[in-house]
Amino acid sequence: MNGWLTRGCSLGLVTAVLAALAACNGGGGGGGAECNCPDNVGVATIELCGAIGSAVADPDGACSVQQASGRLYVQSDVAGTCHVEVTFATGTVSTDIVMTTGSWLSCGSDPHGCGQAIVATPSTVMLGPCGEADAGGE
Repeated sequence: MNGWLTRGCSLGLVTAVLAALAACNGGGGGGGAECNCPDNVGVATIELCGAIGSAVADPDGACSVQQASGRLYVQSDVAGTCHVEVTFATGTVSTDIVMTTGSWLSCGSDPHGCGQAIVATPSTVMLGPCGEADAGGE
């Protein structure tokens, strides 16, 4: 009888520990949902002075450009340089946005649980006939 109690208690303790670990880890996930981790995407805003004909960012695909109401949003989820060329009626202007890894983002007791933030430098650039590549343009 004593052996049965020992095995029963051991099994109960193992079950309790596994249940506690599953609750702490959100059922085995790696940080994301239970910690509300951000997307870790660096975003820079390019303010446009004038109507543009086209905007091109990095032919290798590491960066993307989206246009919305007089602005371009350059974004990347990896470190590197985003070279952006914008064509206006007066000519082509370019700028480089440097995406760097920022601080580690924690998740609970894991200081690296949400990965590293990506930071865009500069975060805002003005391009076009009125600004001619201010803040980091060529």
